[in-house]
Amino acid sequence: MDRKEKSRLKAEISEHIDLGNGRYKDYEVEQLHSLVENRDAYDGQSRTYHKSYKSFDSEDTYRVEETDTYTFRSDDSGIRIEQDWTRDWDDGQHDSSHQRHKTGRDILNALGKIFRK
Repeated sequence: MDRKEKSRLKAEISEHIDLGNGRYKDYEVEQLHSLVENRDAYDGQSRTYHKSYKSFDSEDTYRVEETDTYTFRSDDSGIRIEQDWTRDWDDGQHDSSHQRHKTGRDILNALGKIFRK
């Protein structure tokens, strides 16, 4: 991909995704441009991962149920991937977190979590 083409694609992408001062390889620019072009089709797609494991401390052993959900969002504020994470311990403790991946690099890093086959 030549410089002019890459600059043109990055200009289109930056209307919907914050590219910041990031440096992107040609294939990354193509991935982000594909997201922009197909944002309406991808909007709302999500994938949830479940994990169960044992955790130890000095007093006891605990069973932990972890749920991690990644959702693609596109609206007037731009494109982003939202991550909702919860961890439930068998002793009643509950932890949760919500994170928004809004920059080009963050979106590329989280992209495989939604569209992985």
